[in-house]
Amino acid sequence: MVVVGADVHKRTHTFVAVDEAGRKLAEKVVKATTAGHAEAVMWAEKASGQRWCGRSRIAGICRPG
Repeated sequence: MVVVGADVHKRTHTFVAVDEAGRKLAEKVVKATTAGHAEAVMWAEKASGQRWCGRSRIAGICRPG
């Protein structure tokens, strides 16, 4: 299994694919735009062979609304 994590910022998003042991397999930096998001999804599909998407909100970090 491959898991892709994201480190998101205002201008760029960095995605990293890791294997079951947590070893880094690949990394991709995209612009924080609609086109960048599409590029990241295509990259993640190639890195993992699947398309799955999830989102996590951390209490105290994300503002409501």
